[in-house]
Amino acid sequence: MTWTQIIDPLHNLPLSGLVAAVPIFLIFWSLIKKMKGYQTSLLALGSALLIAILVYGMPFKLAALSTLHGSLYGLFPICWIIISAVFLFNVTVKSGQFEVIKNFMASITPDRRLQALLIAFSFGAFLEGAAGFGAPVAISGAMLVGLGFNPLYAAGICLIANTAPVAFGSVGTPIFMASRMSDIPELAISQMVGRTLPILSLMLPLYLVVLMSGFKKSLEVLPAIIVSGASFAIVQWFTANYMGPMLPDVLAGITSIICLLVLLKYWKPEAIWRFSEESAATVDTELKYSNAQILRAWSPLAAVVGYAFVANYSGMSITMAFVLASTGALFPFFSPILGWLGVFLTGSDTSANALFSKLQANTADTLGFDPVVTVSANASGGVTGKMISPQSIAVGAAAVGLIGKESDLFRFTVKHSFIMLFVICILTCLQVYVMKWIVPAYQKIDTASASAGAAVNNAAAGQGFWYLLILALAVGLIVLTISMNKKKN
Repeated sequence: MTWTQIIDPLHNLPLSGLVAAVPIFLIFWSLIKKMKGYQTSLLALGSALLIAILVYGMPFKLAALSTLHGSLYGLFPICWIIISAVFLFNVTVKSGQFEVIKNFMASITPDRRLQALLIAFSFGAFLEGAAGFGAPVAISGAMLVGLGFNPLYAAGICLIANTAPVAFGSVGTPIFMASRMSDIPELAISQMVGRTLPILSLMLPLYLVVLMSGFKKSLEVLPAIIVSGASFAIVQWFTANYMGPMLPDVLAGITSIICLLVLLKYWKPEAIWRFSEESAATVDTELKYSNAQILRAWSPLAAVVGYAFVANYSGMSITMAFVLASTGALFPFFSPILGWLGVFLTGSDTSANALFSKLQANTADTLGFDPVVTVSANASGGVTGKMISPQSIAVGAAAVGLIGKESDLFRFTVKHSFIMLFVICILTCLQVYVMKWIVPAYQKIDTASASAGAAVNNAAAGQGFWYLLILALAVGLIVLTISMNKKKN
C-alpha cells in the first residue's frame, strides 16, 4: 500500500501543528493528574490513531501496522533491557554477590550523595556510552535501590543524570546518525556538541546533590562535586573534539570514577548524609500476578512506542517540526526544542537525529546560519528530553519497582528537563549570534564520492584499535585503584 504523508492537513501550519501536538498535551495532562502509566500510554496512542486517520488521512491498515511496529519495538529491545537488568540484579542478590557490592560501596563511602555521584552520574555515563537505550537508568537505578535509596529518588536521579552523556551514547550512534542525515562530518558535529554539553556536565553533579540534600548540605561534599564534574567535562570535551564521537562517555565516565575514588581515598565528608526514611530493598521472586495485571504492566513499555511510531509515520512529528522551523531569526532558540521533542516522542537521541537533522541543516542554510550549530543543537537539546520521555519513564519505573507510579516519576523530572533545555537554548543562541568563533571549521561530506567514504571507514577502523587500547588502559586503572582502596581498608 502506497500513501504519501501530508505535512499540513488543515492548510494552516500552526493549526496543524497544534492538532498534531494534542497527544503530547494529553501525556503531560494525564501524568500531572496522576493517571496510571498504562492509562496515559493508551490515551496517547488512541488520540494519535484518531488524528492520524481522521485528520492526516492515514489508511487504517498503515496506522495499525505502525502501532504494531512500535509496540514490538517497545517490547524488543526496550523491555529486554528491563528484563536483563532485573535478571542481573536478581542473580546478583541470590548469589550473594550484591552484598559484596554493597559492602564495597559502603567501604568507599556510606554517604548517599557520593554514592549518587559514583553510580548515577559517572557509572551511568559509562553505561550510556557502552550500551545506551535504557540500560543506564535500569541498571544504575536498581543498584541505588539495592543500596537503600528511596525508589523514586533512585529512578529520578538516574534519569536526570542521564542527560549530558546521551548525545554520545551507544558508542556515538546519535552523532553518526546526525552526520548521515545532514551530510556534515561526524567530527564537526562531535566537536560542536563537545563544546556545548561539557558545560551541562560540569553543573550536573552539583545539580543532583542539591536536588537530593539541598544547597547547604551539598557544600559539605563540594570537593567531590568539583572533581566528579570537572574530570568528566574535561575528558568529554577533549575526546569529543580530538578523538571523535565514539568514546566521550566511556572515557569521561571511567575518568570521573577514578578521580572520585582517588579523592575519597584521602578525603571524606565530615558528616554522613542519608535520606530521612530509608528501607532495605527486597526482591520477592515468589509473587504471583493475574494476566490482567501482567498486561497492564507491559502495556506502557508497548503503547507509548506505538504512539511514537504512529506520530512519525503519519507526519505529525514533521508538522510540529515545520512549525518550529518557521520561526525565522528565533530558530536558534527553538532548534534544541526540536531535538527535545524528537527524544520525547521516540525515547532516543539517535531517532530524533534521524527525524530532524536534515530539517535542521536545511533550515539553517535557508536562514543563513551555520548548519553544524543547529544539527548539534538537535542532539544537545534532545538529551534534556530523555528524562521525561515516556519510554524512559517506563524503564525507570519498572527498574525500581514503581510500576503504576509513572506519574510520580514524571513530576519529579519534568521541571528539571525544562530548566536544562532552556540552558541549551540560550547556549545555542550565543553560538549563533555571539560566540561564532566556537563553531568548528569543516567541509560538507561529498556523498557522491565513494572513495572518500572508503577512506573515512579505513581511518575509523585504524582509530578503533587505539580506542580499544585506551579503553583497556582505563579499565586497568580502575581495577588498580579499586585494589589499592580495598587493601587500604
